[in-house]
Amino acid sequence: MCIQTPTAIYMNGFGANGKLGFENEETVFTPKRVPSLSHPASQSSFGALGSDTAESSDADKVVKVALGQNHTLILYKSGCIKSFGSNKFGQLGYESDNKSDSKFIPATVSGPLKKLHVVDIAASKFHSVAVTDKNFLYTWGCSTGQLGYVLAKDTPQYTPRKVGLKLPSSSSCVVGVSCTNFATAVVVETPVESTSNFLAVQAGRYTMLLVFVRDEEVKVNIKNIVSVTAGSGYFAVVVEDGDVCLVDVECVEKDWKKRVKKVWSGKRREGRAVGCTVGTKVLVLTQDGDVYEIDL
Repeated sequence: MCIQTPTAIYMNGFGANGKLGFENEETVFTPKRVPSLSHPASQSSFGALGSDTAESSDADKVVKVALGQNHTLILYKSGCIKSFGSNKFGQLGYESDNKSDSKFIPATVSGPLKKLHVVDIAASKFHSVAVTDKNFLYTWGCSTGQLGYVLAKDTPQYTPRKVGLKLPSSSSCVVGVSCTNFATAVVVETPVESTSNFLAVQAGRYTMLLVFVRDEEVKVNIKNIVSVTAGSGYFAVVVEDGDVCLVDVECVEKDWKKRVKKVWSGKRREGRAVGCTVGTKVLVLTQDGDVYEIDL
């Protein structure tokens, strides 16, 4: 579990591969503050941030945490990313000593991202994703197509690499990004046609692009997307009327219409959905602030 505040991250759970950021692999039963998360511009070496009430710059503020199965990404308001945990598949964004070691102390993801401003991140077991303020998409890790480009067999991409997705750079057309272990979803405002690498899933207010290389047509119509989250092989899509739909991207069913299932209706007496997350179950957040649990 991860709890995020503007200047600190608290985590607990199974600590394998150092994914909790505590310089060890111990299981943590109650939320504990992660040390060594100071922004590199404000501290010359890794160290504790201090108390939550300590004065800090805007650059230090954490805006998003993305959790892979065995690694963690931290995005700061400055556009900087730090990562820690397993690097078995190159998902940390840099090479460790023997390319498969875990990184117990958070380190900055630089390389091609060093002078860029990242505004969104996502992570899965095998790969990581970043979106810049100029609408460039960068991915890294291990790929069966979800990185958006072809790699040599069993060769991870250890540093961020730009995906050839042509989007306008003058406006913030990328609304959000999320990923399962084998697919990446990018939600954009600008209409984009399907190509060999990018499959346009819907043509409503927003377009969701599934980034993976597969020779199959996608004919799924999910109009007016508000947000997309991912987990357990599904993308959970919230739409404007308060419905929640699941898109199964890992099943063998070739009929894409059969891969989409509505799990929540905005017309229910419990109210419209405004958010959701998916894991072993689907959790739906309604407009009244209530949370409901749904079996997959």
